[in-house]
Amino acid sequence: MVTYWAGSGYGLFMSVFIPKMEVATALTPIVLIPLMVLGGFFMNTSDTPKCFYPLIYISMFRYSYQAGCIIEFSDLVLTGCSRYSSVGGGVCNALDILNFPEPNLW
Repeated sequence: MVTYWAGSGYGLFMSVFIPKMEVATALTPIVLIPLMVLGGFFMNTSDTPKCFYPLIYISMFRYSYQAGCIIEFSDLVLTGCSRYSSVGGGVCNALDILNFPEPNLW
């Protein structure tokens, strides 16, 4: 739902600055695909080069993806993941693998 609202906002933003529909249709994938890639769907945010960090923070996909993962996987404990082990003994939290920051819950 939040991604839908943010996507509508991006669409309205682009429609204000781009007067022709053909140009807007051509530029939309150029704008949204990097935000999608840097949002965490396709690559881990810790593997992102430092020069792309500003794009990570403006990506609407990042926040909705993190919220969905925190809701679904906050209590999931995995075994056999010694690289990401925060508990020890090859056991880790599923969110440790995704390298999300600590959730700011009110």
